[in-house]
Amino acid sequence: MNLLHAHVHPWVTVAAGAAALALALMFLTGGYASVLRRRAGRPVPEGRPTKRYDANAVLQFIKDVGNSGWHVYRMQLIWDVVFAILLGVAGVVLADGILGLLLGPDSPWRFLSFLPALAGLADVAEDLLLLYGVGKVPAAALPHPGSVATAWGFTIAKFALHFAWLALVVVAAQRLIVLGPWVPVA
Repeated sequence: MNLLHAHVHPWVTVAAGAAALALALMFLTGGYASVLRRRAGRPVPEGRPTKRYDANAVLQFIKDVGNSGWHVYRMQLIWDVVFAILLGVAGVVLADGILGLLLGPDSPWRFLSFLPALAGLADVAEDLLLLYGVGKVPAAALPHPGSVATAWGFTIAKFALHFAWLALVVVAAQRLIVLGPWVPVA
C-alpha cells in the first residue's frame, strides 16, 4: 500500500492532519450538532459513548430540542455522514503517511492505516440507521425503533475505532520523532 505516496511527500501527511483537525473542530463546535447541544442542553445521543441510548432516548432528545427539533436532528445526521467520510479519508492519508515513514512502504502493518476508514464506515452506518429510525416526518413515536437499537452497536464501534486510530497515530508519530524515519537497507 502506498496511498498518495504520503510517506514520500510529508506535506501530504501534514495537510491530512490539519484537515482532520479542522474538520473535527468545525463539526464539533459549529453547525447542527452545536445547535442541538445548545437547545437540548446536552450532546446528541450518539455523541456520548458511555451512555446507552434507545428509541425513547432519541425521541426525548428531539422533544427537548424544541421547535423543529426533528428537522435539525435529521440535518445533523446527514451532515455527520459527510463529516465521517471526509474525516475517514483524511485519517487514512494521515495514518498512512506516518506509518509509511515509520515502518517503510512494504511493512505488513501498514494495513492499520485503514482504521480511520473503518471508523468512518461505522459512523456512516450509525447515522443511516438513526435517519431510518427517526423516519421522514415528525411523529409521536419513532417509526423504526429497532434501527435505533442497532445504531448503538455502531456507536460503540465508531468510538473504539476512532480511539484506536488516533492512539496509533499519536504513538507512531512519537516513535517517528524518537527513532527517525524508516531507512531502506542497502
